[in-house]
This record gives sequence, C-alpha cells and structure tokens, in this order.
Amino acid sequence: MHPNPEAQRKIRSALADIIVRFGGEIEYSHISLEPHIMDYKPKKNELNEFIMFDMLDQLKEWLK
Repeated sequence: MHPNPEAQRKIRSALADIIVRFGGEIEYSHISLEPHIMDYKPKKNELNEFIMFDMLDQLKEWLK
C-alpha cells in the first residue's frame, strides 16, 4: 500500500475516472466511499486498450 493515504485516495479517484471513461464498472464502499475496482471491461476497438490493461494491472498491484 502506498505510504501516503491522501496520495492513494487521489490515485484511486483518478483511476476510477479513467476506468469509467473506458467503459468499466466501479463499485464504491458504503463506509469509505472509496472506489473499488471490480472489473475492467474496455470498449471494443479502443485504440490504446493494451496500454490501459498494462497501466491498470500495475496500478491495481501498487494500490493493494
């Protein structure tokens, strides 16, 4: 987990925004209202799809 909670919150928020823009789904915790990445379903024919998958995998691992 990232040592700075505020930075982690901002990263999670930005990541949630990116996922939604690319057609993904986000579920929010009722307690913290922090985004939880349930599943990433990219839109078909997305030009940068492979970059998105790689970036999301790296960020998900970093945010654990």
